[in-house]
Amino acid sequence: MSANTFLPEKWAGPVRVFACGLTAAIAAALCWASYQFVVLERSGGKELALGIKTWVPATVMPFGLLLVTIRAIRGAGPRTQQRLAAAAFLLVPLILGLAGKPEGNAVLWIGIPVSSPEPYWVCQSSPLWAESRCCCSGVPDNRHRRGRITPTP
Repeated sequence: MSANTFLPEKWAGPVRVFACGLTAAIAAALCWASYQFVVLERSGGKELALGIKTWVPATVMPFGLLLVTIRAIRGAGPRTQQRLAAAAFLLVPLILGLAGKPEGNAVLWIGIPVSSPEPYWVCQSSPLWAESRCCCSGVPDNRHRRGRITPTP
């Protein structure tokens, strides 16, 4: 059963366009990164077994990710308007790439909601973290053995 079956009928189209557009944007960014990797490997000049250059098998990555990008845009819907809306998501990685790197701690704060391995309460209540350092503060975390959850000072 698809998750789309839980959505109201009027939301199914926009949600599909959003999901396909997001997929296309991520695949396109990965396609560009893998292309840069192939160029870097080609300039290195290393060889694998039987004289095959290291960049030759790596060329599969950009082509495969390009196909994923195209498939995601085509999957947005049967109408051209839906496909164009999904293709508009390709502008997001392009704009972010042209915008440059943010200064200071902005990168850290942007990445915290995405890259945090577990929520704050896991390190205080899970017995799996016994005798380890708390993921939040870096101090030894054995409070969960006393059967109560206390905030980290």
